[in-house]
Amino acid sequence: MSSLIGLKAQTSKEHIVRAILESLAFQVRLLLDTVENHYGTDTEMFRACGGIAKNDFILQLVSDLSRKIIKRLKHNECSSLGAAYFAGLYCGIWKNINEIKAIQAKGDTFIPKFPSATKYEMQYLNWKKAVYHPIVTANSV
Repeated sequence: MSSLIGLKAQTSKEHIVRAILESLAFQVRLLLDTVENHYGTDTEMFRACGGIAKNDFILQLVSDLSRKIIKRLKHNECSSLGAAYFAGLYCGIWKNINEIKAIQAKGDTFIPKFPSATKYEMQYLNWKKAVYHPIVTANSV
């Protein structure tokens, strides 16, 4: 179920599109936090690929929110490429993962513009609160 909260008469379709894009970035931040907390790791950089990785705004926002470097692979649709890499690794075409990293085409890099607490941190925390503590209304009881 999805919902839009805080709509006003002045809310435009541009506001709604931006809210959707921000929500996607917030979900990636939540996923990163969850993985790092679960495994007790703190990565400085991660790679992005797939359809959503084509959007510069989202990748920059995720970089700002997570305070991590994001490297977008040149080949965005890389699920099958990743499977081929792992199959080649298994079959001995490559000796180790470093050989695969060396042949990957380099793409764009997104560096956090706000290395300390970001200007989006409060928006992220409010989003997280709204998602995990939804408002109870008379109709939902």
